[in-house]
Amino acid sequence: MLDPETNDDKRKEERVCETCGRPYTLTDKDYDYFGPPYNYGNGSERCCLACWLGVGPKDFPESHDQEAP
Repeated sequence: MLDPETNDDKRKEERVCETCGRPYTLTDKDYDYFGPPYNYGNGSERCCLACWLGVGPKDFPESHDQEAP
């Protein structure tokens, strides 16, 4: 689990989500989800916030496949 107090270089390191395969980095906004009820700190090293919350591209593939108008 990544500590919210970790230095910015480690936090901004690009990762690849194990669930959807997309690259992501952690932002200050992501740290709002580290504690209960979301506990993103338990998964922030392996998956993006969207996948952790169940709203990533694997959860709604049809909406991510469409091009923006």
